Amino acid sequence: MYSHSSIPQSQTPPRLSAWIVSALFFVLSSATPLAAQPDCPLPPAIQRASHEQNIFSDQQEVDLGDAMAESLASRIRIIDDDKLNAYLRAIGDRLVQHLPANQMKFRFYLVELSEANAFSIAGGRVYVGRKMVALARNDDELAGVLAHELGHIVTHQTAIEITARLRDVLGITQVGNRADVFEKFHQLLENEGRKPAHGGGEDEGGQYIADQVALYSMARSGYAPHAYVDLWDRFQQTHGKTGSWISNLFGTTKPSERRLGVMLRNVAVLPSGCADIKPKLPTEEFASWQADVIAYSGFGTKESLPGLVFKQTLTLPLRPDLTHLRFSPDGKYILAQDESGIHVLTREPLVVLFYIPVVDAYPAQFSPDSRSIAFHTASLRVEVWSVVEQKRTSVHELTVLNPCVQTELSPDGGTLACLSSEMALSLIDVQTGSPRISKKEFLRWDYATSCAFAASLADGGRVRLIAMQFSPDGRYFLASHDLEHFAWDIDGQREVKLPGSIKDILGRSFAFVGPDRIVGLDQTARKSSLLRFPSGERLQRVALGDGLELTSATHGDYFFVGPLKKDPLGLFELKTEKLVIDFKHAAADVYGTTLVTEQMTGELVLHSLENLTPDVRPLGFVKLPQARLSPPRAIAVSPDFNWIAVSQSTRGAVWDVTHNIRTMELGSFQGAWFAPDRLVYVDLSKFMDTERAIARIDPSLGHGVMGYKIGEAFASQHGPYLLISNPRPVKREDFTLSFDFGCMQMILNRFLGAANGSPTRRNEDVELHDVRDGHLVWSHSFPKEVPAISLGAGKVLISWRLNNSAGRDEIAKFPELRKALPRVIIYLRKSIFAPTA
Repeated sequence: MYSHSSIPQSQTPPRLSAWIVSALFFVLSSATPLAAQPDCPLPPAIQRASHEQNIFSDQQEVDLGDAMAESLASRIRIIDDDKLNAYLRAIGDRLVQHLPANQMKFRFYLVELSEANAFSIAGGRVYVGRKMVALARNDDELAGVLAHELGHIVTHQTAIEITARLRDVLGITQVGNRADVFEKFHQLLENEGRKPAHGGGEDEGGQYIADQVALYSMARSGYAPHAYVDLWDRFQQTHGKTGSWISNLFGTTKPSERRLGVMLRNVAVLPSGCADIKPKLPTEEFASWQADVIAYSGFGTKESLPGLVFKQTLTLPLRPDLTHLRFSPDGKYILAQDESGIHVLTREPLVVLFYIPVVDAYPAQFSPDSRSIAFHTASLRVEVWSVVEQKRTSVHELTVLNPCVQTELSPDGGTLACLSSEMALSLIDVQTGSPRISKKEFLRWDYATSCAFAASLADGGRVRLIAMQFSPDGRYFLASHDLEHFAWDIDGQREVKLPGSIKDILGRSFAFVGPDRIVGLDQTARKSSLLRFPSGERLQRVALGDGLELTSATHGDYFFVGPLKKDPLGLFELKTEKLVIDFKHAAADVYGTTLVTEQMTGELVLHSLENLTPDVRPLGFVKLPQARLSPPRAIAVSPDFNWIAVSQSTRGAVWDVTHNIRTMELGSFQGAWFAPDRLVYVDLSKFMDTERAIARIDPSLGHGVMGYKIGEAFASQHGPYLLISNPRPVKREDFTLSFDFGCMQMILNRFLGAANGSPTRRNEDVELHDVRDGHLVWSHSFPKEVPAISLGAGKVLISWRLNNSAGRDEIAKFPELRKALPRVIIYLRKSIFAPTA
């Protein structure tokens, strides 16, 4: 429904070209039988396009949609649940019955998207995200979303756009059978970017047309047209505003308001019997289906592996390192979280109670009464689980107009703090999805902020632009950045005025030490303070270091600091004012004098802080059971399929598949290759004092040796080769190195990587080394844009985009290609070398 998203690309699903999807940021719901209104007119916007505008027949458009769906398959996750999809199809099928007859093949799918969104492609496919379902209040609103997407399809908007692109980019003015449609579509995909597609006003016009079709077809099908208008108004927060002749004159009417006005005018011209259909109240069936869609996790669903010939469950599978450990406030329970889920344990005895499967959730918390666990994800999905009942008790999919770039969840899961992309700070009621309080422009979105945001993404960590936390008892929320401070009493629903002593320690980092004490970094870190909260009396001076992040411990006179010089985390004791422990893993917690950590062997261990010496036996230890496998970082299989090497983000291993034996456990690796001599060469990540290097491993004997050292170089392994990029230093006389340049260079190096060949990277020396002995195979300097580089079949492929200067320089070297330029693909490919033996 909406033509553009304001969500940062890092938080959106893979980007699809404007001509592939007509985006809609909205909601969906399901269907109950409704009385059709056959006397309502057909949408005036449904007109037959000329062949020059649309070269596809209905059947060819179905073929085009099949080609697009095939391309989309790897980028979106369809919810494969017949019961959930049946309700959606019922509404869609009813709408289709009241559209003009055609040869399209209409299909409706629920999909996993991180934001409230729906889209359609040529031929009849409509995809609806779960958050759209969560946003809808009844069948009528859901019907409006589906009807809008059907409007894009029945007015052939995608086919018309593809027709224009085929003509402008490839000179194609007609298509043939199914195979020909597929071939031409894939040619167009290869040439994407050679000639920019049209956008802006034409796309906005397409949205208006789809809106008109939606309103008319809803009325013909017995749905309330005004429900669609209400949905748009609520989601866009236009509050009924449609602009005025003054705002229209001066161009200050917001696009969302202008579109709302057009919708209302379309409703006004409908015959009275069509325009006055009243929205239905939510039915029990709709509410039950909506709850099932929101609660759907995908865990335990039927596995679909087309073409499977062999399946083996590996012995001793990998378990990732823990990322978060937490005692319950009463000290009776522990949660141990990794990237694939959360183990919940009792403290005495130290045993696992149950497991919560959730991939890449933010750190979970116990509620203040220790009876439940709450957590959320980057897509603003909030879940609460009962510890006693060992089951989920609530789940909510929150939808916001402007995406959250930083979030924090209250311990009870009832309030979500959101710093939006427009730098507004809001506290959102999870139950209703409505803001409780909002502070506009809490932070300036300037270049430094953008750089910090991108750098957080580049490091793979959680974005942290401001310091913000809830107190352990969930009563207070506190946020700060430089001179901006905000405190909110959640129970009293009022802002708290902070004394100057507390403001002085909030600007950089702070942590609660219990519900009524707070420690933070002063401008002079070594003169930081422990203060009473919220009154601000100084309880103790604390000498800390610059650049530290402070994190709360659950209970006791301790808090965590990090990162340290060599280790990710340290434990600071207030009594002695010393750093008492350094941790090799970034997960630990304290309750009283009891410490919980993860051993290097992967065991969860309890220690007494009063007697922490190597010869003292731990208070308890337990090996966590294997849970769901998190997404692998690297996989390699031997040519004879007898061996496999797999790495997650923290651990890797090698298995003998024939005998189903794990022969080696390794640290994480970023690439691997099985050589003809049956050795495996892996790009082993840096671990503690061991630098990143290529390791040569004999999987049958279970041992290996370190080979070519990579160190801090920007490198990536491609089978038997290691691709290394070395940015050239900038000459002072040519360029003055500024903070901005240094920041962006760091982002490009870390986020894009050396081997990705981003056309925005410039002036680099690229080397190709043999992983077996490190000898140089090939090297080249690229003073202009660095091309994309890929390897395979004994050759290296160098690709320049023709819309940058290096690409144009290369194409100029080949007159025969310049003559055939309209049919030359977007990348110029060159075979550089044949591999050595």
